[in-house]
Amino acid sequence: MEFTKKGIITLSFESLLLIIAAISESTIPFLIGKLIAVIF
Repeated sequence: MEFTKKGIITLSFESLLLIIAAISESTIPFLIGKLIAVIF
């Protein structure tokens, strides 16, 4: 049970990193633009 839970957490964490890496190409410029819009 403990091993399975840890395996699921590790798997979901890795997939989360992959999703973040895939989205970050469009998200980071968007966040920077939003930050600049807030500053000005």
